[in-house]
Amino acid sequence: MTKFNNKYKIESTRLQHWDYGQRAVYFITICTANREHLFGKIENQYFFPSEIGKIVAQEWIKTPDIRPDMNIELGNLS
Repeated sequence: MTKFNNKYKIESTRLQHWDYGQRAVYFITICTANREHLFGKIENQYFFPSEIGKIVAQEWIKTPDIRPDMNIELGNLS
């Protein structure tokens, strides 16, 4: 770790020579505090969303409409 403005800073995990503005597939992982299962549960390989999980899914689907300048295409939620 290095210091920036007298505070420790974690080094970037971004690839040095990758253009993050180009068209590509990205995988997003969200970790909750204490790894609580806030968004739902998995049983027998099926995901059952909680009420909060249903709201997140509805909002996620709106992402391309909210950010048309980013040319976002969503993959499967499952």
